[in-house]
Amino acid sequence: LFTGRSLHALYFKSLVASSTYLSNHFVNLYSKCGRLSNARAAFDCTEEPNVFSYNVIVKAYAKDSKIHIARQLFDEIPQPDTVSYNTLISGYADARETVPAMTLFKRMRELGFEVDGFTLSGLIAASCDCIELIKQ
Repeated sequence: LFTGRSLHALYFKSLVASSTYLSNHFVNLYSKCGRLSNARAAFDCTEEPNVFSYNVIVKAYAKDSKIHIARQLFDEIPQPDTVSYNTLISGYADARETVPAMTLFKRMRELGFEVDGFTLSGLIAASCDCIELIKQ
């Protein structure tokens, strides 16, 4: 983390033009290290965030059990992709929010997005939680 933070500081002090590619890597670095506030700051400094930028920060918030903020960020994505949907569906599954996961899946299908193994994995996880509730 120290090396990453040092590189991030050097990046901001340099005369190099802002790079979405590099900013995305800093967001990813901080989120993987559990530094959500730093990840958000790096995301907010990204001049032209792309779908990858959003996917990384949505995942970071979902993993930190802040699924409602993850959803708000998802809703800001100009053109979400299959990864965007899979990320939020998995986040809902982790948060044990089955209905929003299924609703998002339905919307994903209506819009014609491809369903892949990651989609199904998230749905299975969400469904398992639903089955556990029924058993109780």
